[in-house]
Amino acid sequence: MRLPGSIAVLSLLVGACSGPPTTGDGDAGPVAERDYTFTAVDVPSERRFKLVLESKSRRQICTGASEWPNAAGFMENASMRASVIAGQEKFRYQDFSMDVCPWKSCGNPMKQGARLESSLFYKHFALPERLYEAPKELVFRARPFWCDTGRWLDDPKR
Repeated sequence: MRLPGSIAVLSLLVGACSGPPTTGDGDAGPVAERDYTFTAVDVPSERRFKLVLESKSRRQICTGASEWPNAAGFMENASMRASVIAGQEKFRYQDFSMDVCPWKSCGNPMKQGARLESSLFYKHFALPERLYEAPKELVFRARPFWCDTGRWLDDPKR
């Protein structure tokens, strides 16, 4: 029975796309405003927050499924990463089961000048319609990581 080996491989695969890694030399990752810019705009008429990440770095940055929502607004560990505060109420983003993707393309690699756009939708916060037009604050911080610190199955350096 090869259960311990299977668990190790599964852990490696999940870890490959689970979040921003750090390198052995203490490089914690890209720095906001120096290596990338992030904006979030509330668009009540479209019932969403529009997110834009733009790379300013010559070193390629990635996001992955745990750091950036896909086109449908799905993101791993979303309830821990995003919320909306409206008045005295707080609404956490819905968690989604995401497929593990150990390929570099799933990390959304971005070269200098590239823009990545996505949305966080009101419906996934369970935001009541009475608050759609109300002032609200999105609590979400983009946390891209250096693509070359990720462990991708299709990376030739593996």
